Amino acid sequence: MFVPDSNDLHSIADHRRAAEERKLPRCSVCRDPITDDHYYFIKGMSVCCDCLDREFRVLCD
Repeated sequence: MFVPDSNDLHSIADHRRAAEERKLPRCSVCRDPITDDHYYFIKGMSVCCDCLDREFRVLCD
């Protein structure tokens, strides 16, 4: 009988997390999975909140 140790449990959790991440949309700017509760869809691009603020924010003088 196989009894998983903590390394086995971490490996199983990592595989499950990776499988869930593959289902998520990817940011068109940074290419990371979007894990926030929302994102922006701009002219056919999925943009995460971080990239929207970092790449598209313009400060006024």
